[in-house]
Amino acid sequence: MIKVKKPLISIIMNCHNGEEYLEEAINSVFEQTYEKWEIIFFDNNSNDNTKKITEKYTEKLVYFRSNKFLRLYEARNLAINLCKGDLVCFLDSDDIWVAEKLEIQLSHYSDEFPIVYGGYQQIDKNGYRSKIYLSNYSGKITKELLKRNFISIGCILIKSELLKSYEFDSYFELLGDYELWVRLSSKYKFVSTNSILEYSRDHEKNITKTKSFLLKNERRYFYKKLFKYLPFNYLVYIITLAIRYEIKIFINLFSWLKR
Repeated sequence: MIKVKKPLISIIMNCHNGEEYLEEAINSVFEQTYEKWEIIFFDNNSNDNTKKITEKYTEKLVYFRSNKFLRLYEARNLAINLCKGDLVCFLDSDDIWVAEKLEIQLSHYSDEFPIVYGGYQQIDKNGYRSKIYLSNYSGKITKELLKRNFISIGCILIKSELLKSYEFDSYFELLGDYELWVRLSSKYKFVSTNSILEYSRDHEKNITKTKSFLLKNERRYFYKKLFKYLPFNYLVYIITLAIRYEIKIFINLFSWLKR
């Protein structure tokens, strides 16, 4: 396995009005045991104290601001193109990394495995820890991903060249990272650290809750896209995913009609 020695890691933080937990998130980067990194902070037209909070930090945090509000994955693609690092990670403004996160992932990274992921533990708005999400699939893990998305965007470390070549589909607001992991997994090997890398915060302002109304259209767009670019041997898995999504759409509709 060919290891990258002391690469620069670009850490993308996309933020829109994320002041509430922002300092805790940024501090978890500055507390990393691996020190060769930069934060690419992409402020998606916030109107709270986001910018003021970022000004407390050193030149290792590079601040950019959009003059208009952008769709999440459009903003993430813009941030990717600002990265100088050999490798890229993502951290949402309400989540927290464990102190050894980058060091652990680098110990697993190689030319053979250019995408490294780990697990996460859910925390609430007060930081109390609850359920752990941990998977140990490695290799070309497309079939496993089509069964469920077990990779949090905050738990990924990926070769910069791959992200800049493939990018996120900017149509999405909710499923963009999942779609990209599936797309990449059919061509490149993933490796799991089999360890907790992040504390992922569950609260009422999570985009998965505030924009849940987008799920129906995004799910249908997602599985129709899969039919176009995944090889034939994944057909059964795609059909199963599509059926599962349609059942969820029906259940949600039935629940709405019962109100």
